[in-house]
Amino acid sequence: MDSLGDHSRRRSSRDTGGTLRTANRLLLLLGALLFLNGIVVTLITALIPVVVNSFVIVTIVTGTVAAGYALKRSPRRIAILRATIRPVLSTLRSRNRSPRRQGGL
Repeated sequence: MDSLGDHSRRRSSRDTGGTLRTANRLLLLLGALLFLNGIVVTLITALIPVVVNSFVIVTIVTGTVAAGYALKRSPRRIAILRATIRPVLSTLRSRNRSPRRQGGL
């Protein structure tokens, strides 16, 4: 009979049940947060190449449109810019391209 009495006392005790419920809810919340975190990390990892590629495309298109607009508005400035950039580009292109400087068999 003592075991039945203990059982009813344990069951009616709200403190133990409340603590257990709170712990269960916290564990469920933690699990849900970790699950959502995993989904977000997966989506971000999958979408980074798409975002980077679209950013590169937007930059190229914007630069092309801006260069066309600048060429139409002030061709003299574009000519000055070309004259400044051309020697730098030729230096970069011709560097280490000589057959004598290339190592090989």
